[in-house]
Amino acid sequence: MAALRFIETLVLLVAAILTIRGARPASPPFGRRMARIGLLLALELGVLSAFVVFQLRTDWGTATAHAAGVAFATQGLRALILIAAARAWFGLIRPEARGAWPFALGGGCTIALGWGAGSSPALAALVLVIAMSRMKWIEEVSGWRRAIALLGSAALLVTLSFVPVATVAGGSTRLEITPAVRVWPPPLLLGHLSSATTAELSLIRPLDRVVQALTDILRVQLLVASFKLLFLPIRLAGTDLKRRFRINFILVRTIPGVMATLTLAGITYLGLGYMRLERIRAGFERTLARAGTVAGALSEDPAVLRGAPDPARFAAGTRWMGADSDAAQVRFIPRGQASVASAGDSLVVGGLFVAGDSLFLVAQRIAPMGSKVEVRVPVDSNYLARIMRPIGGDLVVQARPNLFVGRSGVRVRTHSTWTSRAVRVAAFDSGGVARHDRRWYLGRSFVPIGDWSRGAGGVQREAVELDLSTTIPSLLLSLFFSLGGLYAYLGILFAFGMLFSIVESIAVRSGRSIVQAVVDEAATLRTAAERFGAGDLDYRVPVRGKDEFSVVAASFNQMAANLKRQRKS
Repeated sequence: MAALRFIETLVLLVAAILTIRGARPASPPFGRRMARIGLLLALELGVLSAFVVFQLRTDWGTATAHAAGVAFATQGLRALILIAAARAWFGLIRPEARGAWPFALGGGCTIALGWGAGSSPALAALVLVIAMSRMKWIEEVSGWRRAIALLGSAALLVTLSFVPVATVAGGSTRLEITPAVRVWPPPLLLGHLSSATTAELSLIRPLDRVVQALTDILRVQLLVASFKLLFLPIRLAGTDLKRRFRINFILVRTIPGVMATLTLAGITYLGLGYMRLERIRAGFERTLARAGTVAGALSEDPAVLRGAPDPARFAAGTRWMGADSDAAQVRFIPRGQASVASAGDSLVVGGLFVAGDSLFLVAQRIAPMGSKVEVRVPVDSNYLARIMRPIGGDLVVQARPNLFVGRSGVRVRTHSTWTSRAVRVAAFDSGGVARHDRRWYLGRSFVPIGDWSRGAGGVQREAVELDLSTTIPSLLLSLFFSLGGLYAYLGILFAFGMLFSIVESIAVRSGRSIVQAVVDEAATLRTAAERFGAGDLDYRVPVRGKDEFSVVAASFNQMAANLKRQRKS
């Protein structure tokens, strides 16, 4: 298998190099060539989408459904399309990519993007950004082609940056659209697959790498092109002043409003995520409060004080835990015996702890004789599902090694590990949501491991990461039910919007009057030129100041006087 993959890799690299080297240079304004590249990238995305739809409808790749060659055909077709797109793109930069070093640089970056590990792909992408930023071919794109190229580049960049990740588990597939994946380069399918599918996906791994390398190169070019097309000076050569100013007026009038709307939408989106994460944290703390009440009551039980707790009393105490009564565990810890929740000098302990491969919410109380009563509630998928049911959305709780949090923020330390491996628990929203609906990132938070009853005091503590995602229907439903809490801020938002609109209107009106003055003065000079051309040398242009238009008007008047004097002589 390894030998086949090595041969496949060599063949693909040689084919890509030979194909790209034979690219013909394009000539300005590059409209057809850019359209061809855009259509090829759209076609590649269509092939990937077709595979995803086919897999979701047929459960291809599971232990009960398999059709050989589907993955190979998909990745092979994507590789051919991307090679054709790279060939067309290289024709754009070929006049500027002269000599051997551009080929060496491009080949090295391609290998780093597809086969590199660690920071080498990011370094290769940075090198490509610097190299492509120095190229001047984009400056030849102007007029309506520039607007279309800008919109197309931005749309393709966003679309190519979100990778569909299909994961097979329990005989079904879960689809997630995300810019970050666990396996890089991302294969077509992850999870518990049939042996034949696993072998096929392993065989086409070189195709995955070629597809990803070419995609990353084109993404870098799309990123550079989007920024350059956006920030290059707008040239409207051959367009009259009135139309130029009208275009400028439209840009000045619409861009601030669009940016303000996008900013408000982003703040609202992240605010909903923050509100949900706070409700999740509040749910944890409610569980700890109930567990602390149970532990405190049992620590004062006479049997516990004698050092011989009654198991029946402990079993009855879990009934006070409400919805967590079935999963709650009550333990008696004799004096001097260690537990997962270290009390230290505190009589009250409550927080999130890791024990083995599991997460627990633990409340502990110390009895007068030094023994401890500990109430545990496992943070498993059932518990998270119960917490998330009134909140909505998907939640993933991960205790990762080397992850720490404190007042100064989140830190990742490579030299310190507080747990041997990552502990991951997830709960996915399935009520009223289609199985294959896309999940969108909504928010992320970090909670410390250990006792929550005392503040961190600025010390970095081990942390658990909470990742929240949701579907569009769930997000809209959450937004609808959150409107009641936003009523108090509607007046502030309305006043802010009115103030912004008034200030923008004043600025636009002032700019419009300035622009109109320029147009009027230009029209005056045009009238003077027409009068002088018709032979009316007695006409004089009004001179109203010392600006550039006044200087030109005075020159016109002097020219007319000189022509009249020469005609008389």
